[in-house]
Amino acid sequence: MKFRPAFFDEDPPLTTDDPNLSMDEGLLIPEEPKHMKKLKFDWHNLNAKGVLGKLTTAIAKITADPACTDAAAVLAEATTAKTALAAADGEVDRLNEALPPAILQRDSKVEPAKNAYVLLGNYYFAKVKGDPVALAAVGFELVADHASPNPAPSQVQNLGVSIGDAPGEHDTQWNRHPQADYYEAEHAADPNVQTGWVRVQSTTKSKMTTPGLPSGTRRWWRVRAVNSNGPGPWSNPVGCMVP
Repeated sequence: MKFRPAFFDEDPPLTTDDPNLSMDEGLLIPEEPKHMKKLKFDWHNLNAKGVLGKLTTAIAKITADPACTDAAAVLAEATTAKTALAAADGEVDRLNEALPPAILQRDSKVEPAKNAYVLLGNYYFAKVKGDPVALAAVGFELVADHASPNPAPSQVQNLGVSIGDAPGEHDTQWNRHPQADYYEAEHAADPNVQTGWVRVQSTTKSKMTTPGLPSGTRRWWRVRAVNSNGPGPWSNPVGCMVP
């Protein structure tokens, strides 16, 4: 693989529009809770079938919840991770005589399934406003009230964008935020038109590769960190030509 140099443009001119006010319909922010609540994700002593069971239950419950009409994106990501893990785990069960390679293949799918479960949990936490009864019904567990508070994250720093390895592809990366459960990223042709920002997939990692962008154009990117107390402010936009 050849290393390609990054192309960065200057930050766009400031406007009076507040980027933090855009596209937040799917995320409800609790108003001054008395106790800072946060979901508990305990993966200790949980094997691949345990992760698969938790993810399957959460998908089924949230799919059946009439209040979750805006869950298509997070459910699609969770279903993809569940399907991949279920197929790999089934291969382990079937190929008893060739366990070592099958186990390696299955285990490579466990971490993406965990990440998908975290994203699904944080979506539902915001949807039910931290209601412990609703969360428990889906299989999610809250951290005890005496745990350290986890305020909404501050701004993501050092966003960088570079051309990817294929036409129409961008690589983005940023500093990991200590208070982030996951990150949301958007791109736009004009960073000053707030209605032009397009949301891409959420991620628990501090980098992503996005294909399918229009070659020969400049796309601007911004990223924000999100946890159970809401999203942080958007990063400063950074632009890059699409190869």
